[in-house]
Amino acid sequence: MRLLDAGAILDFWASRYDFKKNITHRYYAPARSFDELIERLRTLPVDIRYALTGPAASLLAAPWVRFATYHLYVAPAVTPTERGSIVEKLDLRPVDVSGANLILLDPYDDGVFYGLQHLRDVPVVCNTQMYLDVISHPGRGREQAEYLREHVLGFWGGRAHSDPAGLRPGRDGALPSRESAPMAARQDELSFAIGEGGSYDL
Repeated sequence: MRLLDAGAILDFWASRYDFKKNITHRYYAPARSFDELIERLRTLPVDIRYALTGPAASLLAAPWVRFATYHLYVAPAVTPTERGSIVEKLDLRPVDVSGANLILLDPYDDGVFYGLQHLRDVPVVCNTQMYLDVISHPGRGREQAEYLREHVLGFWGGRAHSDPAGLRPGRDGALPSRESAPMAARQDELSFAIGEGGSYDL
């Protein structure tokens, strides 16, 4: 099978994706900054399966828009004790809808953990999943998703970005961190969307 229009596949996937199917647990995290939150995430036991996603993940991969709410997928296999460790290490306090700045997500599909990457020593969803979750975010989510798509994913108008590395500086002038060849990573991520097997021209 040969994929000729990766951008169209991504658009189709985004149109069918429903972020609201994830179960949410809302907390207030007293971290004074995003950097402090990242430092706290680094203290979590390595055997706890979680992944940063949405706006918080995009701040690591392609910083552009600043958001006040962060999202963390927690695997269904995580035990109540391990979940309690997350709450304790991050000093989370349960809140109602208002006042929440950190959302723990029970994913409706384990596929969100496919192709995890590590940015600043923190597990982060793959860039395709990140895009889907960011574009679902209210406010300036679509603006951030478009920036991520153009400067990291490279699928714009059905064509790969002309930059062979798929990276451009963010607003702060820094390049997004990538630990593997971007094109290979993008192939792997989209192959998950359309099934295994075959070769892909992106």
